[in-house]
Amino acid sequence: MAGPTAIQRRLGRKLNRHKMEKLFGIQWEGRHLSWSRKADQIAAEARLDGVYVVRTSLSEETLGADAAVAAYKSLARVERALRSLKTTPLEVRPLYVYSAGQVHGHVFLCMLAYYLEWRTPTGLPVQSLRTLLEHLGAQALNYVTLAEDDQHKFPLVAQPTALQAEPFVLLDVYPDKVVSSKVAS
Repeated sequence: MAGPTAIQRRLGRKLNRHKMEKLFGIQWEGRHLSWSRKADQIAAEARLDGVYVVRTSLSEETLGADAAVAAYKSLARVERALRSLKTTPLEVRPLYVYSAGQVHGHVFLCMLAYYLEWRTPTGLPVQSLRTLLEHLGAQALNYVTLAEDDQHKFPLVAQPTALQAEPFVLLDVYPDKVVSSKVAS
């Protein structure tokens, strides 16, 4: 059977692990244990239920309360970016780096890779050549034949999606005009 010292150590570990030490007062008298609730501390914790407290080492003039909360919330975008880096074709994996320079270099490369996944000024996602070709490959050119007269066929370029249209606009190429002029000649 464990003695009082071993029990005290074990109880202390449990209280620390569950962050309960601040809420309860523990007293040992010989072999007897007694405890009491710290009502003021419990009330203070209850006031913060469901509330996050964001602390920063920066002064109020450098980073105000609203800016600190906004910076904290923007961490979700960073986490999403890091998750994206690990699951995209880039497949950035953890590296075991040991010096500050290596850590800075690794983070720089990760952020550079993530930069490739940003959106264009028009709000479209930036594409790799492979994914852009996949989207363009879905662009259809149909030859339409009239039901009343099967001798007359004409090309009809399907209405492109915004993502399919963007590269053509940037290249100043318009598929519907190119197809029409080729058929006419």
